[in-house]
Amino acid sequence: MFETQIRSYQGDDPLDPWDRLVFALYLQGLRKAAGAASMTCSCCRYLQWVEGAFPLPSGQEHLSALLEQLVKVFIGYKRYHQDTRFVKHCIKLAEFISSPSQFFDFIYSQGVGTRTSGLYIAWAQQLETEGNMQHAGAVLQKGIHNQAEPVGSLQEQYRLFQSRIPRSQPLTQGEAKAELAMKCTHLKGITCHSF
Repeated sequence: MFETQIRSYQGDDPLDPWDRLVFALYLQGLRKAAGAASMTCSCCRYLQWVEGAFPLPSGQEHLSALLEQLVKVFIGYKRYHQDTRFVKHCIKLAEFISSPSQFFDFIYSQGVGTRTSGLYIAWAQQLETEGNMQHAGAVLQKGIHNQAEPVGSLQEQYRLFQSRIPRSQPLTQGEAKAELAMKCTHLKGITCHSF
């Protein structure tokens, strides 16, 4: 079983075997949903190799349990807090949780993903889905303020977010500063001053 391969792992990146298992379960789900014929040969070969090296529990339903276990194990490893693989697994786990916004609050409070734009984007999208537009905007602004990378995708998501919300209320001073800062990043050679 996969626990044996994880426990017996001898390399310098303990997240690697977990990452492979999650990816294999994801591919397994895709293969079942779309049929193996529609997947590329290299994906099928990789999945066959991973399935041979790491026997998987059957079915996509185990992905949630594996992700939950992965997050519990690695949340204490500060070296993985900004690792995009770990952050992506946390974001994927949020899809299975009944209160994803609270989960995002929790992982952020633990320092996970604070410098990766993917966390802020997924968190804001969840809040927007819940109808909490003000908090969604604040999360995107927090990511920009924290200089999460890649900053371009975060700024683009913030622009798209702004285009979806009505401008019936005036901007707060913080929102105005964030908007000004975003506009200034696109004007090269011009110095912008905070107010």
